Amino acid sequence: MRTLMVLLLCGVATGTFAQNRTIWKTDVETWLDGCLALAEATMHGPSQMELSCFDQAIRYCSMGRLKEEIPECQEGLLAKVQTESIEVRAEMEQMGANLSKNRRKFLARRLTYSEPDRADYYDCPIELTELECKLLSAGTRWLLLRGTQRVPWLNE
Repeated sequence: MRTLMVLLLCGVATGTFAQNRTIWKTDVETWLDGCLALAEATMHGPSQMELSCFDQAIRYCSMGRLKEEIPECQEGLLAKVQTESIEVRAEMEQMGANLSKNRRKFLARRLTYSEPDRADYYDCPIELTELECKLLSAGTRWLLLRGTQRVPWLNE
Protein backbone atom coordinates (compact mmCIF):
# COMPACT_ATOMS: atom_id res chain seq x y z
CA MET A 1 0.00 0.00 0.00
CA ARG A 2 2.79 2.39 0.94
CA THR A 3 4.58 1.66 -2.36
CA LEU A 4 1.38 2.30 -4.29
CA MET A 5 0.95 5.73 -2.65
CA VAL A 6 4.56 6.67 -3.44
CA LEU A 7 4.07 5.65 -7.07
CA LEU A 8 0.83 7.62 -7.32
CA LEU A 9 2.43 10.72 -5.80
CA CYS A 10 5.38 10.42 -8.14
CA GLY A 11 3.04 10.04 -11.09
CA VAL A 12 1.03 13.12 -10.12
CA ALA A 13 4.19 15.15 -9.51
CA THR A 14 5.68 14.05 -12.82
CA GLY A 15 2.46 14.84 -14.70
CA THR A 16 2.26 18.29 -13.11
CA PHE A 17 5.92 18.97 -13.87
CA ALA A 18 5.50 17.85 -17.49
CA GLN A 19 2.51 20.15 -17.97
CA ASN A 20 4.19 23.23 -16.45
CA ARG A 21 7.75 22.88 -17.68
CA THR A 22 9.30 25.19 -20.22
CA ILE A 23 10.93 23.30 -23.06
CA TRP A 24 14.54 24.38 -23.51
CA LYS A 25 15.77 24.20 -27.09
CA THR A 26 19.33 24.69 -28.24
CA ASP A 27 19.94 26.63 -31.46
CA VAL A 28 21.98 23.71 -32.73
CA GLU A 29 23.50 25.38 -35.78
CA THR A 30 24.75 28.39 -33.80
CA TRP A 31 26.02 26.12 -31.03
CA LEU A 32 27.90 24.02 -33.61
CA ASP A 33 29.56 27.15 -35.05
CA GLY A 34 30.77 28.12 -31.57
CA CYS A 35 32.03 24.65 -30.79
CA LEU A 36 33.87 24.43 -34.11
CA ALA A 37 35.48 27.84 -33.49
CA LEU A 38 37.01 26.37 -30.33
CA ALA A 39 38.16 23.30 -32.26
CA GLU A 40 39.82 25.44 -34.95
CA ALA A 41 41.64 27.47 -32.33
CA THR A 42 43.19 24.32 -30.86
CA MET A 43 43.93 22.11 -33.89
CA HIS A 44 45.62 22.30 -37.30
CA GLY A 45 44.17 19.25 -39.02
CA PRO A 46 41.49 16.65 -38.40
CA SER A 47 40.14 17.13 -34.92
CA GLN A 48 38.58 14.82 -32.37
CA MET A 49 36.94 17.93 -30.97
CA GLU A 50 35.17 18.60 -34.29
CA LEU A 51 33.82 15.07 -34.24
CA SER A 52 32.62 15.64 -30.68
CA CYS A 53 31.01 18.94 -31.70
CA PHE A 54 29.12 17.25 -34.50
CA ASP A 55 28.08 14.35 -32.28
CA GLN A 56 26.79 16.75 -29.61
CA ALA A 57 24.93 18.82 -32.21
CA ILE A 58 23.07 15.69 -33.30
CA ARG A 59 22.25 14.93 -29.66
CA TYR A 60 21.09 18.50 -29.03
CA CYS A 61 18.50 18.07 -31.78
CA SER A 62 16.78 15.60 -29.45
CA MET A 63 17.09 17.54 -26.21
CA GLY A 64 14.13 19.63 -25.12
CA ARG A 65 12.17 18.98 -28.29
CA LEU A 66 8.97 17.14 -28.90
CA LYS A 67 9.41 14.01 -30.99
CA GLU A 68 7.82 15.64 -34.04
CA GLU A 69 10.24 18.63 -33.81
CA ILE A 70 13.42 16.53 -33.97
CA PRO A 71 13.41 16.00 -37.78
CA GLU A 72 13.18 19.76 -38.36
CA CYS A 73 16.31 20.29 -36.28
CA GLN A 74 18.11 17.43 -38.03
CA GLU A 75 17.14 18.82 -41.45
CA GLY A 76 18.56 22.22 -40.48
CA LEU A 77 21.80 20.62 -39.35
CA LEU A 78 21.95 18.53 -42.53
CA ALA A 79 21.44 21.63 -44.70
CA LYS A 80 24.20 23.47 -42.82
CA VAL A 81 26.66 20.60 -43.25
CA GLN A 82 25.83 20.15 -46.94
CA THR A 83 26.10 23.88 -47.69
CA GLU A 84 29.45 24.18 -45.92
CA SER A 85 30.72 21.07 -47.71
CA ILE A 86 29.91 22.59 -51.10
CA GLU A 87 31.71 25.81 -50.15
CA VAL A 88 34.80 24.01 -48.82
CA ARG A 89 34.98 21.69 -51.86
CA ALA A 90 34.87 24.67 -54.25
CA GLU A 91 37.61 26.44 -52.29
CA MET A 92 39.83 23.35 -52.24
CA GLU A 93 39.33 22.63 -55.93
CA GLN A 94 40.71 26.10 -56.66
CA MET A 95 43.70 25.45 -54.38
CA GLY A 96 44.57 22.32 -56.34
CA ALA A 97 45.72 24.27 -59.40
CA ASN A 98 48.79 25.59 -57.57
CA LEU A 99 49.95 22.30 -56.04
CA SER A 100 52.62 19.82 -57.06
CA LYS A 101 51.53 16.61 -58.79
CA ASN A 102 51.67 14.46 -55.62
CA ARG A 103 49.79 17.01 -53.57
CA ARG A 104 47.14 17.35 -56.28
CA LYS A 105 46.69 13.55 -56.18
CA PHE A 106 46.27 13.66 -52.39
CA LEU A 107 43.71 16.44 -52.67
CA ALA A 108 41.88 14.68 -55.52
CA ARG A 109 41.57 11.50 -53.38
CA ARG A 110 40.19 13.46 -50.45
CA LEU A 111 37.72 15.28 -52.68
CA THR A 112 36.63 11.96 -54.20
CA TYR A 113 36.01 10.44 -50.75
CA SER A 114 33.92 13.44 -49.79
CA GLU A 115 31.71 13.59 -52.90
CA PRO A 116 28.06 14.08 -51.92
CA ASP A 117 26.80 11.25 -54.17
CA ARG A 118 29.48 8.73 -53.21
CA ALA A 119 28.14 5.44 -51.85
CA ASP A 120 28.65 4.98 -48.14
CA TYR A 121 31.23 2.59 -46.74
CA TYR A 122 28.74 1.10 -44.33
CA ASP A 123 25.11 0.11 -44.12
CA CYS A 124 23.03 2.37 -41.97
CA PRO A 125 22.01 0.73 -38.67
CA ILE A 126 18.37 -0.35 -38.59
CA GLU A 127 17.58 1.82 -35.57
CA LEU A 128 18.39 5.04 -37.46
CA THR A 129 15.87 6.86 -39.64
CA GLU A 130 16.64 7.72 -43.26
CA LEU A 131 17.20 11.35 -42.23
CA GLU A 132 19.62 10.31 -39.47
CA CYS A 133 21.55 8.20 -41.99
CA LYS A 134 21.79 11.12 -44.41
CA LEU A 135 22.98 13.37 -41.59
CA LEU A 136 25.60 10.84 -40.49
CA SER A 137 26.83 10.36 -44.05
CA ALA A 138 26.95 14.09 -44.87
CA GLY A 139 28.59 14.83 -41.53
CA THR A 140 31.33 12.27 -42.12
CA ARG A 141 32.15 13.81 -45.50
CA TRP A 142 32.00 17.32 -44.05
CA LEU A 143 34.44 16.41 -41.27
CA LEU A 144 36.82 14.91 -43.84
CA LEU A 145 36.68 18.12 -45.89
CA ARG A 146 37.26 20.30 -42.82
CA GLY A 147 40.29 18.26 -41.84
CA THR A 148 41.69 18.35 -45.36
CA GLN A 149 41.12 22.09 -45.58
CA ARG A 150 43.51 22.64 -42.67
CA VAL A 151 46.39 20.54 -44.01
CA PRO A 152 49.25 23.07 -43.62
CA TRP A 153 50.75 22.73 -47.12
CA LEU A 154 47.40 23.40 -48.77
CA ASN A 155 47.48 26.91 -47.37
CA GLU A 156 51.06 27.77 -48.35
